[in-house]
Amino acid sequence: MNQRKVLIVDDEKNFADLLGKEIARMGFATEVRYDSDSALDLLEDQDFDVVLLDIKMPGRDGIETLREMKKRRHTHEVIMLTGHATLDNALEAMKIGAYDYLTKPCKLEELGVLLDKAVEKGEALRENQTLRQILSSGASDTKIIGMSVGMQKIMDKLDKIAEATDVSVLITGESGTGKELIAREIHRRSPISEAPFVPINCAVLQSAILESELFGHEKGSFTGATSRKLGLFEVARGGTVFLDEIGETEETIQAKLLRFIQFGEFRRVGGNENLNVKLRIIAATNRDLAKEIEAGRFRDDLFYRLNVVQVEVPSLRERPEDILPLAGHFLQRYRGNRNQKFTFSPQAQALLTNYTWPGNVRELENFVRRLMIFQENAVIEGREVEDCFGTQKESIDGPASLVLEDVVRDHLLKVLRLNTGNKARTADALGIALKTLYNKLNSYKEQGLYSA
Repeated sequence: MNQRKVLIVDDEKNFADLLGKEIARMGFATEVRYDSDSALDLLEDQDFDVVLLDIKMPGRDGIETLREMKKRRHTHEVIMLTGHATLDNALEAMKIGAYDYLTKPCKLEELGVLLDKAVEKGEALRENQTLRQILSSGASDTKIIGMSVGMQKIMDKLDKIAEATDVSVLITGESGTGKELIAREIHRRSPISEAPFVPINCAVLQSAILESELFGHEKGSFTGATSRKLGLFEVARGGTVFLDEIGETEETIQAKLLRFIQFGEFRRVGGNENLNVKLRIIAATNRDLAKEIEAGRFRDDLFYRLNVVQVEVPSLRERPEDILPLAGHFLQRYRGNRNQKFTFSPQAQALLTNYTWPGNVRELENFVRRLMIFQENAVIEGREVEDCFGTQKESIDGPASLVLEDVVRDHLLKVLRLNTGNKARTADALGIALKTLYNKLNSYKEQGLYSA
């Protein structure tokens, strides 16, 4: 557990130094500043749980300093100190956002209790703010649709996995199979479900940016780092961090992740202080990490740390009995303000279940979303499904002798042509990550099957 930190700001040097020593004896880490400007500078570089701020100071007084702290959106709690206590001063400070106030000289026992309460309040507010941000992003929808044997086997063991919060989990499966939903369900069922669930896609960020996002950075650590930034590990304290596409990370990130999983400690980019955070790591990948290890692209020691428990999510073609329940779920999700209940005709159902869905559940969801844009009739007919498929129908009706990879390639290239070569729109239409699309196209180039 990180030591709680208190900043004392008071122009009376002897009093401030003595107070700092007494508070340190209570178990807090302390810093002392004798004027508001140096205190504000320090707050740009370091995090504190509580600031003890004298109201009466030369230059910028405590009230103006408090206003500036709130303007800069500092998250610490502030306790005002004054030897000139008046009701007006106290009320003004409380209105601005001070947690409480004490008169000097203050009783150490009373101060200790107040510091503990202020720290608890600050931690609760930060956790609530994180949860509100996560909920506002729509991340709370963790409903898993799956009646197939493969999905039921996964669901049956999630409770035991969720209970073991000190164990890392590796979720494997193709892109679009719902690996993040499985991770969210593990978190939801766990004893730490009230703590944050923080996801990050490792494939979409450059290594340096990913390092800053995960571990945070100090002011001035690189060009553009104008202030200290907390990383996702600090934001998710006590909860779960979901590292999607872990197989895409570079060696430097892998080494730092390994150290964190081993010892629970890390440093912000540009920082010298070791920080300790307790949380759960759930990682996911669509790559074969055993082959990545053989090729020297993934650390075997990190793999063993992550792969304490593995959950393999089957592709949609391996569980065709889930296609119609999923499609029905998406129909209702994307019906908008239309009150009727939409269903598929038998012919439409056959078309959906006979398609290979190389983009898995994500592709099915995007397909239904497009289908519902112009849908008016409550019963969706086969011709309407065919129209939405467009040139994809050739993949559905193609010869059974085609191997799956051929079907996937032909379908991917047709969708690329349909989107006039726009790779971002193509990846979205297929329900796959843009990086996955680029990897596929590069592979086809090497085989002489595609040219840009």
